[in-house]
Parts: sequence; C-alpha cells; structure tokens
Amino acid sequence: MQLLTVTKPMFIPFIVAGDPRPDITIELALALQEAGADILELGVPYSDPLADGPIIQRAAKRALRQQMTLKKAIELVPEMRKKRSKNSDYSLYVLQSCVTIRRRILFCFSAKK
Repeated sequence: MQLLTVTKPMFIPFIVAGDPRPDITIELALALQEAGADILELGVPYSDPLADGPIIQRAAKRALRQQMTLKKAIELVPEMRKKRSKNSDYSLYVLQSCVTIRRRILFCFSAKK
C-alpha cells in the first residue's frame, strides 16, 4: 500500500451502491470522477440505517429494493475501474455488523481485488 500525501483539499463524494439501480451507480461514479472526484466513497446499503440522515436512509431503501448486497456492491468496483477515464479510487463504506465473522475473510479477499 502506498502512502497518500495530500497537498490540496480532496473531493470525496459519497453515493449508495445500487441507488437507484446498479447500472446507474456505475454511471454516477464515472460522472463524479469526470467532475473531479479524487476518491469515491461507495456506501453499501443496509436495512436499518438509523445513524444516517433521511437522504441516505431513502437511498439505502431504494438500493435494497434493487436487491443490492455487499457482494454486489463489491462487484461494481471492477466495472467502475474498467470504465474510468482518470486516476481516482474507491472506498467501500460498510458497517462491520454487515460483515459477519464468517464472511470477514471473504470480504477482505474480495475487497482487495
């Protein structure tokens, strides 16, 4: 892993994976990169987002209606990387409670890809 030296403010937008649909999530990611995003934070929706505000809560509900899962959110990232036109990266935002003990190794292995 390479250490990032930040010399200017960074633009790090947040979107919920699968909102409103997985294919549109990819298009949104690409549009945000074109708009100058340095890193894109991709939120994995979960069923009880009480700590999030109403906007993210509604986005998570829409994504869950589209059958978005942690596995599917991870699978979006390689698709985004294939289509990106500039050097920006992704960060998955997922609650640890969504990643069960038995899935932690698989999650770490999949996220590394």
